[in-house]
Amino acid sequence: MKVAVASLGNNLEALVSPVFGRAPFFVFVEVENGEIKSFESLANPGVQAVRGAGILAAQSVVNKGAEAVVGGSFGPNAYTLLAQCGIKIYSAFGIKVGEAAIKAEKGELGPGIRRGRWGFGGRRRWF
Repeated sequence: MKVAVASLGNNLEALVSPVFGRAPFFVFVEVENGEIKSFESLANPGVQAVRGAGILAAQSVVNKGAEAVVGGSFGPNAYTLLAQCGIKIYSAFGIKVGEAAIKAEKGELGPGIRRGRWGFGGRRRWF
């Protein structure tokens, strides 16, 4: 299984990024039967985008042929694009990229967390 992990670094020892769209790197890990076969890192093209960072990031993951993606949280546009492309979306916090990829392949991670339009709490209300 090819797993794309939103990462703070460009290797298997880096931590999973708390956000998907503005993660500095994506590490694409090929996992088979709980073992890492190979990996490749890619600088996230959306990290410096003024707008649409999540869409750019999601498109790069789709273009690389990922079957699953791991990140801290996902914006609504990125989440929707990944889901529509049939990519499994998982959330992970505070673990290394290699560990996250293995856990994703085994199905041991929770479902991806989708942020609302205005952050984690959804729409802002002014009372």
